[in-house]
Amino acid sequence: AGGGGPTELATFDGVSGNIFNPDGVAAIDFRVESNGLTHALFVDGGSNYVAIGSADQNNTGLLNLNAVSGSTVSTLTCRSATDAHTNIFTMQKTPATSGNYTATASGDVLGDIRFMGVNTSAVADIGAQIVVEQTGTASGTVPAQMSFITNEATAMTIDANGNVGIGDVPSGNLTAGYALRLDGGAQTYIAFNNNTHTTQATGGFVIGNDSGAARITQRESQHVLFEVGGSEVLTLEVNKNVTIEDGDL
Repeated sequence: AGGGGPTELATFDGVSGNIFNPDGVAAIDFRVESNGLTHALFVDGGSNYVAIGSADQNNTGLLNLNAVSGSTVSTLTCRSATDAHTNIFTMQKTPATSGNYTATASGDVLGDIRFMGVNTSAVADIGAQIVVEQTGTASGTVPAQMSFITNEATAMTIDANGNVGIGDVPSGNLTAGYALRLDGGAQTYIAFNNNTHTTQATGGFVIGNDSGAARITQRESQHVLFEVGGSEVLTLEVNKNVTIEDGDL
């Protein structure tokens, strides 16, 4: 190529391997057609992306798997009788653009899974998201937290210590050493229901707090039992009597 000569479409040798479009000409794309797909494999030479199924590039993707009038299915299959052999999907980040890896740091986003649709303004938008962010540095591990996001707000976070925060981060002065933190805003409740008592507003057992008080509420016509070691030590009866072991209070 060059000097007004013909463009070299491919080279085949034992040193560089087999290269299509060795001159990197933007106008040259590469396409493999199958019996049912015109773009079973497609490489866009000008926009620098790969597509499978059609020529479309979505959300600036480097690799695009596309299906029309069907589901896009990606499958990992492991055929092995060895227990340790499995399917592994890895996301890895390093600041180094080439050569040996260099350490990531607190604040680096290590992975981001997005579940997207199209809003009423005809714009692709995120419906839910799972984000992993590094929260510290260490010589033998990479401390990180995992956040689950819905409606563009963090719904749940699991920190590097395995603590869980629902509605808020699990760490902080008020929750030091706690494994689970719940924050529902003005009021936060946990409702326990079963197949018989399924309505949170009128049934079930509720624990929580609001601006007025911390509350433990039994909304059913049932006793509240406190057990230690498998034995009842305290009963709050429906008739409002309190029983401690075998005596009434």
